[in-house]
Amino acid sequence: MEKSKKIWYLLDMHTRRVEEVAALLKREISILMHETLAEEYGFVTLTDIDVTADFKDSKVFISVFDKEKKEKVLKKIEEVKPKYQRYLGRKLKMKFTPKLTFRIDQMQEKVDKVDKLLQEINDGS
Repeated sequence: MEKSKKIWYLLDMHTRRVEEVAALLKREISILMHETLAEEYGFVTLTDIDVTADFKDSKVFISVFDKEKKEKVLKKIEEVKPKYQRYLGRKLKMKFTPKLTFRIDQMQEKVDKVDKLLQEINDGS
């Protein structure tokens, strides 16, 4: 295999591996969140996860149905995050367990804002 094709092949393999790890993390963290948050905070959803190429860090994006509870949910997640990390470390059996950083997913608010602006434009026509 020529050198440039080999490089692209290796990059593609690495990208797939990052996607596979992200999917596994998403599944496992979703289960953990349901077990630890659902009863007290209601509908909390893991919407996306970004894993760095070196697998050392990940950003976990969540959506909270009850907007009033966003900060409480993040505080609770910070409390249970060490348990999540330990569980994932045992489950993944990787050299590094990605460090989890939780963020509120702002996408729905942005979509709502655009919808409102489009509606205002439409009503003004």
